[in-house]
Amino acid sequence: MKIDLLCDGASVKATLAPAVRRWSAQYDAKRPIEARTTGARLLHDRLIIVDDAKVWNVSQSFKDLAARSPASITVVPAEVAVLKIPAYVDMWTAAAPL
Repeated sequence: MKIDLLCDGASVKATLAPAVRRWSAQYDAKRPIEARTTGARLLHDRLIIVDDAKVWNVSQSFKDLAARSPASITVVPAEVAVLKIPAYVDMWTAAAPL
């Protein structure tokens, strides 16, 4: 299963590209990864989307997950997921490769 990582261009860390390269070198085709960046401040949601079908919302940034306070990961209702998925596919398509 491929990992597509979409990051906001305003907050992407300089360490992301080297981490993606190391991941690719280590896992190659077994666990492929691709990262892209959107324009600045286009992303707010922290989502996990699987197979363009299921969506989970994460209450904190991934880097701070549960570091400051309890975090939650909740299933996005199907009627909302069907709206979010195409919007994020469009952002992915327009995003710049890392």
